[in-house]
Amino acid sequence: MTVTPSQVPGEAPQFSMDYTLQVEDRYNFDPGKSDIATNQPDAVNGRFETTGLAHQYTNFGTLDRDVTWTQGDIQGSTTSSGGGR
Repeated sequence: MTVTPSQVPGEAPQFSMDYTLQVEDRYNFDPGKSDIATNQPDAVNGRFETTGLAHQYTNFGTLDRDVTWTQGDIQGSTTSSGGGR
């Protein structure tokens, strides 16, 4: 986070923030639990794993963002993507 004071007296300062969001999710079948999106029991799709047609795996991802705004004007903020995977 960086704060840049205005060069003009009375004008609002600018803020700049660089951040990275890191996520991880496990795609798996848990007996006794339900799918969040469909509310179907995991046992419905769990048969694919027990028969060898599906396998559990972990997803990883990152999201980089640079955000800039002027104090009091959050709607006028700008966001740029620094990349991700």
